[in-house]
Amino acid sequence: MSCNSRIDTTEWYPVVTELSGESVILYPFCDDECLDKWQAENPQSKRVENEEPS
Repeated sequence: MSCNSRIDTTEWYPVVTELSGESVILYPFCDDECLDKWQAENPQSKRVENEEPS
């Protein structure tokens, strides 16, 4: 999968949830590498990450 591709919702992908006032923003990522890059570019972001199911 590459960035900006449609995400297959039957598969697990890393997602970050960001709280913004009374809103919740979901950031789905194509893989852990994209997530790591986003986190490096957004170090001040308040976020909660989901864990891959075991």
